[in-house]
Amino acid sequence: MLRSLCLILFLCCVLVAGALPGTGRAQTDALPHLEQIAVRGKTSVASCLDGDTMQLTNRSRVRLAGIDTPELKPRKGKPQFYAREARELLTRLARGQEVRFFAVDKEGKDKYGRIVADVRLKDGRSLNGIMVRADEGP
Repeated sequence: MLRSLCLILFLCCVLVAGALPGTGRAQTDALPHLEQIAVRGKTSVASCLDGDTMQLTNRSRVRLAGIDTPELKPRKGKPQFYAREARELLTRLARGQEVRFFAVDKEGKDKYGRIVADVRLKDGRSLNGIMVRADEGP
């Protein structure tokens, strides 16, 4: 009897936890609502400096929030493994594309003055998300 009661209580807790906001599958598939960052001039990607940093046609530099790829120009020595591949992927995805930026924190910029943001392509897809999924492999 006690065992059955514990099982019923456990199942009720699981059902309640699944109904809470942010715990369901639909919540994780949707992009979060973020505030768009206003940037002067045209916001097309001119070049990709490495796998997580882009330069725009208006000369602004943007870093993909939450993405850290191997460095092409580390302080010491040669490029890190897969740094070129990361830059090539970002270049294929972003160069020439019109993009929008969404703040991920209150600062909005890093210590180098780069905009740090969730970067969205014109069709609404998150470039940050695409880069993460590309790293997961097939």
